[in-house]
Amino acid sequence: MIENYSSLVRQANLWREELSPSFLTGVDCSKIKVQRSAGVSPTEQSAMQLLNLEKAEAYNRLRAQVKGIQHFVLNIKDAEVREIAIRRCRGQTYEEIAAAMFIDRTTASKKLRKYISHNSR
Repeated sequence: MIENYSSLVRQANLWREELSPSFLTGVDCSKIKVQRSAGVSPTEQSAMQLLNLEKAEAYNRLRAQVKGIQHFVLNIKDAEVREIAIRRCRGQTYEEIAAAMFIDRTTASKKLRKYISHNSR
């Protein structure tokens, strides 16, 4: 879960770059009448709208996963485990976390894994 956080954020950012602002804000563009540009058939327009909707759905799923992980991490009661989780979400290795927190690398990974195994949904 936490190990995938950085990847999920990067994926969401990639989808966000491809989507128009109207899809990100939830504006339904399918009802807006726009003059058809030359050379684009109604079928092609429908296909493009469907593709944008699929991208928006993928983006929203990723954002929901990211928010779920953020909520989980922010509600960790143990301050040391929460710091380890935050640092992992920011992409730090266990070696970097251990050096910053003055603990052993294996201690950091074991504490986080133990907490997740006992407290994940």
